[in-house]
Amino acid sequence: MRLLQTSMLMLVSLTLALAACSAPSAPPPVASIPTIVALTATPSAPELTYQVQRGEIVDLLELRGRVAAAVDQDVFFTEQGYIKQLLVKRNDVVASGQLLAELDLGELPDQLTRAQADLATLRRQVSSTRQQRSYSVELARLSLQNAQDRLVRLQTPANAVAIQSAQDAIERARISLENTRNNSSAAKTDAKLAVERATIAVRNRQDEYSRVVWENGNRPLEQLNGEERLRQEQAERGIADAQTVLRQTEISYDLAVQNEQNAVALAERDVKEGERALVEAQKPPEAFDLREAERAVQQARVTLNQANANSESPEMSGRIETAQQSIAEIQQQIDSAKIYAPFDGVVAEVGVKPGDLAEAYAPVINVIDPDRLTLVVAEISSDDLARLGAGQKLEINFDRYPSETVAGVVEQLPSDQVSAGSLVRPDRLLRIGFSSAGRKLEVGDPALVTVVFGREPNALWLPNQAIYRFDQRTFVMLQADGGPRPVDITTGISTPDRVEIRSGLREGDIVVADPSLQ
Repeated sequence: MRLLQTSMLMLVSLTLALAACSAPSAPPPVASIPTIVALTATPSAPELTYQVQRGEIVDLLELRGRVAAAVDQDVFFTEQGYIKQLLVKRNDVVASGQLLAELDLGELPDQLTRAQADLATLRRQVSSTRQQRSYSVELARLSLQNAQDRLVRLQTPANAVAIQSAQDAIERARISLENTRNNSSAAKTDAKLAVERATIAVRNRQDEYSRVVWENGNRPLEQLNGEERLRQEQAERGIADAQTVLRQTEISYDLAVQNEQNAVALAERDVKEGERALVEAQKPPEAFDLREAERAVQQARVTLNQANANSESPEMSGRIETAQQSIAEIQQQIDSAKIYAPFDGVVAEVGVKPGDLAEAYAPVINVIDPDRLTLVVAEISSDDLARLGAGQKLEINFDRYPSETVAGVVEQLPSDQVSAGSLVRPDRLLRIGFSSAGRKLEVGDPALVTVVFGREPNALWLPNQAIYRFDQRTFVMLQADGGPRPVDITTGISTPDRVEIRSGLREGDIVVADPSLQ
């Protein structure tokens, strides 16, 4: 009965104290009366007393972490495909730029070879056009020079020196014509032999393809097994490659024929010009001849200007640009089927094996730098995380060195954002920086992390259960003559088992707590 009366007395005192803190125009609500009556219907818990003590209060947070690599990066393919080969395994040391793995390239290498061959053919055609333009310009230049020389000769009286010079020019032109015919014929013969060899090669590839088809029973491609299909496809590609070579040799032959015609025509013209020069040197000039020579000079100038003005066709330039773009695209696909080490380090994880299907941007290999270490905490509550901030200092005790305390600092908080090192997954780890200072640590070593938020070595304190908090008011029930009475207090550092008392109480004071009112 005494305990019940005491509890009622405490509750009434609490009600009065709260009423005293409110405005005079706001009387205590009537609803508080049923609350008191309800308590009398239930036996209250035993009263507990607590003495205000003096001692150290430390507000700290302890977390478990492990040593990890500060530089940790996933590498991945940017295209989907099947793994052809893995060149590294877990714990292998790698160098920056080292090839780690590659996908099955399929027909990409053959496509690249054909595209490069097509580009080479186009460039040869352009080179041939440029050479032809060069020949035309040179021919026009020589024609202009001959026309100018003829005009000068007509304007100058003939003499023995001019006649001898014309005869010497004819002889040199004839020798040059003979040499041109011999050299051009040899080049054309070589080009023709190359065409014949390429033609034979095409027939051989066709015969080989026919033999493979016959050996495969003339069955459709989809009915062949893997090896049969591969042989038949290789034989078919062999025909295509041989035909490409044949086209190239035919172009070279046509070019040789054209070059021969141009060179011979130029040499024959020199001979004829020399013969005409000799005739002109041996006869006196006439007025008509002078006018004709002047017109020839003008015509030769027009021809030379026209030859210089000729340029490459826009269509050919567009075809070359398209071929170059096609090669670049194929090369990009080939490059995207290979992954390389992003820096000097160690392979920490390999997530695939040869033959596996690798999705685009899915991590395949993880590379770390074991010489640059950090401490990571994986499990931390949202309440604890809210108390931490970047740059916060803390203490670390590695299990490998239990008696040593190492200073650390929060470098990065967990995030749902994709990290720069991963590119494919967020970094949800708390990362802590520290200096190993010569200590031998390895990735995976466990450690205890201690964060001290506050420390008071000589504080007054009470346990949490001795303190009441209601409507922004903090108080205790101080034991006094006549029974417990409420006393407002100011608190400081709070831990699960101690609360710092900064004002309102003195060391040795006794407070009363009723567990049923907590």
